[in-house]
Amino acid sequence: MKIKPGFVKREIDETYVVIPTGANLSSFDALIDLNETGAFLWDCLAEDATISQLVEKMTEAYDVSPEEAEAGIRDFVTFLQENGIIEP
Repeated sequence: MKIKPGFVKREIDETYVVIPTGANLSSFDALIDLNETGAFLWDCLAEDATISQLVEKMTEAYDVSPEEAEAGIRDFVTFLQENGIIEP
């Protein structure tokens, strides 16, 4: 999975937001607020990554069990998929 071109993450006053660019402006007219872990996962998904790779990175970076990490990652990935932001 990988973030599709045309979406960028920006940090604004210690808050992370994702904004559409280019052709995505007409099909996705919103901003997405990301918390710290969402921003972390976004950065991981800038490169191609699987769920298991994301779980491994998350458990290395945060004090979270693999099960908790996977549940949160699956929710995040589902949101991105439903909004057309991620490629398989």
